[in-house]
Amino acid sequence: WWAGDGIAVLVIGGPVLLWAQRRALVSARWLELVLVVLFAVGLSVVAFRFGELSTLPFLPILAWAAFRLRDLGVVLAGAAFAAVANYMTAAGYGEFAHLGLSPPASVAVTQAYIALVVLVGWVLAQEVAGRMSAVQDRDSARLERAMAEARREAAELGAVLADAATVNSVSDQVSAAVRARLDAAHVVISVLAADRHRFEPLPGGKGAAQVTLRSAEWMTDPAALGPRAVHDRRPVYLAGPKAPGAGIGSTAALPLLTEVGALGYLGVWWAGLRETTAVEREYLQSMAETTSRALERARLREAERREYTRVETLAELTRLLAGALTPEAIGEVVADRVCATVGGADALCLGAISPDGRRLVWITTAGDSGQLSRGLPDLPMDVPAATTDAARTGRPVIIRTQAEYEQRYPGPHTQAIVAHASSWLAWPLCVGTAPVGAIGLTWRQPQQFEPGQLAVVAAVADLVAQAQVRARVYADEHALAAVLQRAVMPTTAAVIPGLEIGASYRPAGTAQLVGGDWYDAMALPGNRAYLAAGDVVGHGLTAAEDMTQLRNAGRTLALAGYQPASILDELARVTDWATSGKFATVATAIIEPDMSLVTYATAGHPPILIRRAKTGTVEIPPPTEGPALCLPSGQGCPPYTEGQTALDAGDILLMYTDGLIERRGEDLSEGIARVAGQLQAWPPGEPLGTRCDELIASLAAEPQLDDMCVLAVTRLSTGRLSTD
Repeated sequence: WWAGDGIAVLVIGGPVLLWAQRRALVSARWLELVLVVLFAVGLSVVAFRFGELSTLPFLPILAWAAFRLRDLGVVLAGAAFAAVANYMTAAGYGEFAHLGLSPPASVAVTQAYIALVVLVGWVLAQEVAGRMSAVQDRDSARLERAMAEARREAAELGAVLADAATVNSVSDQVSAAVRARLDAAHVVISVLAADRHRFEPLPGGKGAAQVTLRSAEWMTDPAALGPRAVHDRRPVYLAGPKAPGAGIGSTAALPLLTEVGALGYLGVWWAGLRETTAVEREYLQSMAETTSRALERARLREAERREYTRVETLAELTRLLAGALTPEAIGEVVADRVCATVGGADALCLGAISPDGRRLVWITTAGDSGQLSRGLPDLPMDVPAATTDAARTGRPVIIRTQAEYEQRYPGPHTQAIVAHASSWLAWPLCVGTAPVGAIGLTWRQPQQFEPGQLAVVAAVADLVAQAQVRARVYADEHALAAVLQRAVMPTTAAVIPGLEIGASYRPAGTAQLVGGDWYDAMALPGNRAYLAAGDVVGHGLTAAEDMTQLRNAGRTLALAGYQPASILDELARVTDWATSGKFATVATAIIEPDMSLVTYATAGHPPILIRRAKTGTVEIPPPTEGPALCLPSGQGCPPYTEGQTALDAGDILLMYTDGLIERRGEDLSEGIARVAGQLQAWPPGEPLGTRCDELIASLAAEPQLDDMCVLAVTRLSTGRLSTD
């Protein structure tokens, strides 16, 4: 009985303890487990009934169970063998039943044999498990090294792509790397178009695959591999043929994801059937992540360059229109510059409303302007067309498709017009709220008209409208501008006890017309002082009026106790509601009562510079955030932030406008460094007004394209700010 109980614990307790650990194995190989147990029962019955135990073919069964089903298979097969051995011995079968022993002794010997067989199986299972675990560990380590190498390759390419300037450059390098690493036939990076309804392939993966798969893969079709990967936000692998006629055997598509959403997908095609390995999938996943980051950075760089180019071109256009004193001269500038400025328009037409308000008179046309510019010296205002609609209503007309144009402006000339373009944009030229004309632009390729593009067109329309008005009243404006300049810009530096103030201003060009730059320095109640420098886009009377409103509004807000960031937020409201230009940059500062602390804020303006008296070095205080004046925070513009810096005795604080630092084809940081170098070289003791005049004279470019304005403030060694 003791032997029977021991065997029961061995063959029954084992499966009970192992069942929870080997549940996954049982689920995966339950049929094999059942067969092993049945084979163990059948072979045991045959051996005890007809054979000899010395020839029992049970050990191969145990070996099979050990290799395939681990220790659980061994103990279950042992349990089956134990049950059969006990039953057959008790029934008088087998060698143990004929040893001449008493029944208890025969059963005890049988238990010993069962224990021996089961223990041998357990030892075999443990040895097999140990060896298999070692092999698995070795294979896992090898796989992990291979995956780490794949991730390292992707990371190295990511380091190279960190400086990629364009998305096409990213596509070229990624496609070449993936083709070489995976021996792929084609690699294509497809990005979502602006309309989010189709994919646009980037250069780098040209081949037969592009032609064959264009209709499905490059449209937002959920059934296609690439769109499905983007929609499901997970990789899709297809080992079967996708397009046999193009030599495409297998395909992989991985979504390119960022924090803000999906950019597109990375598509890989092989000529033959290919089942991608775990290492290859890890490499592709790492490459997709690397590509997503690189594309996002490159897009940001391209957007920055576009915005910088737009601002630079707008500044150039402003300068040229400021010198255009006749409608013909305005037309020449517009025809020469505007198409490139607004994003590569293929055609342009510029018209002014006639004095009687009944016709739109063409000033100029450029490119293929279609039916509107053929054979018509002017256009009746009641003719249904985009330009007349914009001029009549004073609202922009934005048409993105030919079908939209046909629906909006049906008529006998519509088919001829849509034959020359796919998208139209007509912007009114307004003076205040009154339309004075319209500018029309057309594109052969469909456009989505992103906000930045529309903002540039609006700025161009404002500039052209101002130029038209300026051309009509040029003679009177020259006198008015001179008077306004003398009234607004102080002829002498402000006197603020405890501070020395120096300033200088030089308008652009040779006409000496007042521009949009200004400076201001004023004592405030409570032993405080207010400083400001600003720049309104444009020149002439309109810019001067905007500048005057912003300058006076800033003084009023400062007197009311507003801090710099709050002043800028309120000036944004003034810019939005009370000015014509809708675009200005400003830097403001408040010097606190003890004059040792300056609180400052900027709105798209060049940074403040401070020369330290103790070290003689020039530093830029920590930058503050805030765009150029457009809308108040919470209505389209982010809030403005403030910074603080010390102002010790003898330190010189310098404010200036961008005319002092801008050079065509040069980064603004180079201009700022040039000003800082001049400021650092200022000798002590010389009046700041003289130094400001010399600074402008030394840095003025020829020809001078923009106004230049400088305000310098130094803290005197004694005294406090006046309370007057």
